[in-house]
Amino acid sequence: MFLGVLRMTDAAPAKAGKILWGLGKIFLAFFLLYLVTSKTNIKELKLLKDDVLWGWVIGVFLLTFGLTLMKTLRYYVLLGEQGIYWQIFRITVVQNVVANFAATSAGLASYMALLKQDEDVGFSRSGSIFILTKFGDLFAIGFYFVLSSFLVWDLIEPLHEVTIFLASAILIVLIMFIVFVWWRENIIDTILKLAT
Repeated sequence: MFLGVLRMTDAAPAKAGKILWGLGKIFLAFFLLYLVTSKTNIKELKLLKDDVLWGWVIGVFLLTFGLTLMKTLRYYVLLGEQGIYWQIFRITVVQNVVANFAATSAGLASYMALLKQDEDVGFSRSGSIFILTKFGDLFAIGFYFVLSSFLVWDLIEPLHEVTIFLASAILIVLIMFIVFVWWRENIIDTILKLAT
């Protein structure tokens, strides 16, 4: 009986912590809502409503949601289908929000901490998966950058040099990543020999 009471008292602080965390998020949401509405001119906002292209807004929302679902699927598959997909989705959304509003390093830290806490995934494994997904992101960005530049090449004549430079830089980073992954043991051994 004493053990049962002890377990209940151990669970109570954890539940209280979750409630406080939830209340903190609600407070932050209302504070941000107040901050945004206090800086907004309602009359201008009403006028802006008629100028918004709602098809584009819905399209961008659906595209962003789809990209988040695909990013979650990459994490889920790379984790070996460990955990529940929608829990990984929640972690991915938190990582994206923190990365967009604070910094990439804070987003990475939250991603790794949440995976460790919620799914018991080690830091080295989650870090490796994060780097692999960023490689995929860079590849997609490079591919679409080159494709879109090719399609409008005649229209961007003043930007040809910059476009070639950026495409080359992305290609070099991708090649360096592949070389490092392929020969990582030799590279690490060489760095260790040079360091000693």
